[in-house]
Amino acid sequence: MHKHVDGMVTVPHTTGMDAIVAGHLCLDLTPGLGEHSAVAAVDGLLRPGSLVDTHGLTVSPGGAVANTGLSLARMGVSAGLVARVGTDPLADMLRGALRDSGGPDTVIELVADTGISTSFTVVLAIPGVDRIFLHDSGANDSFSVEDLRRALEGFARTVPEAPATAGPRVFHFGYPTAMASMYRTGAEPLALVLEEARRRGMTVSLDFSLPDPAGEAASAPWRAILSRAMPLVDICFPSVEELSLMLDRPGFLQREARHAGAEAFSPDYGYQLAGELLQMGAGVVVVKLGARGVLVRWDPTNAERLRDTGAIELGKRLPEASAEGAPPDALVVPGYPAAQVVSTTGAGDSSIAGVLAALLEGASLSAACEVGCLAGRNAVMRVDAVSGARSLRDMESERLEGASRRAAVEFERPAEWHRREDSLFYHRIPVDSYR
Repeated sequence: MHKHVDGMVTVPHTTGMDAIVAGHLCLDLTPGLGEHSAVAAVDGLLRPGSLVDTHGLTVSPGGAVANTGLSLARMGVSAGLVARVGTDPLADMLRGALRDSGGPDTVIELVADTGISTSFTVVLAIPGVDRIFLHDSGANDSFSVEDLRRALEGFARTVPEAPATAGPRVFHFGYPTAMASMYRTGAEPLALVLEEARRRGMTVSLDFSLPDPAGEAASAPWRAILSRAMPLVDICFPSVEELSLMLDRPGFLQREARHAGAEAFSPDYGYQLAGELLQMGAGVVVVKLGARGVLVRWDPTNAERLRDTGAIELGKRLPEASAEGAPPDALVVPGYPAAQVVSTTGAGDSSIAGVLAALLEGASLSAACEVGCLAGRNAVMRVDAVSGARSLRDMESERLEGASRRAAVEFERPAEWHRREDSLFYHRIPVDSYR
């Protein structure tokens, strides 16, 4: 099968790039449904045989590569984007959208495959209702480590002026759950991608998407895949729903039946699932809790793993021990309520971009997660995932000003979580073996 690399550069680098974002890329097609805000449920709008009026169509690049990569660019981070597309008109539209949305230091390397279609998603963003995706994964299903290697070679050619010591410090891979080549044949394909980044000294970051519970991806051997991948992952960004589906499918189905969305899953449950990823070998786990914020968990007794996190030593960015001397093993960073929720599409990806951008600038993990929560809030106030992204400087200023309103967080085991007088965060001090 013939394939070629199509590398596009807006402005050549002189100092090298800070981050590489690879994985799932698609074209998002979002019809305007804003005038249907009075609909209480999806079946009140989408009925067989009915015609639904829409107002305009937003065409934007989507998937983790676009959402996280372009958000990083808007935050001032020089990023390289790596993905696979077809050679159809959708690919041309996607290239144009990436060029228009990327920053001056964004380098794009797309592997174009003549034998397959470009991925697209129809996003139904009904106000007040969690979004619905109609998705064709297309070229994403054949992404491999060879695509990453080819792209890295392309980056080396397009950044010839960079000093030999300069190089990306962060590698983020997004949505293996939406890329059949990353799960259909077992654990090795994803591990090979992560190993390629890790051997180059980058801090490795991993994110997921929520598979259709009735689809092929949901039935993949995720526990085995994650067990192989986690020793290669320095910071993992699952949502609590994604983690539940991959590690506790019965629990996921039970909670989803009671209440759809992240609110059906308590922070304590996220803490328990994050512990499983740590036992598999992950460095730090950041569990997205929707509008409530994020839960961060690490193993304070595993200093060697927290040092071995690539270019960014995450062990130096963790909260300090309490006055009693016991180091926490988790914290919850409450989210920032949005004035208006237009669409939650890509909000988690934007949040990840905020965390990574702040870490690249030397922020502590807790401060970086605050920036991430701000970035996620900004994203939900726009119809797409990227246009609401603000500069890191602006978000850091807002964080330091101490926005007064923060999301409410309720715990199943509140006695285990402590809020220090000088902190907005909830810390957990490990006093037992609860996982």
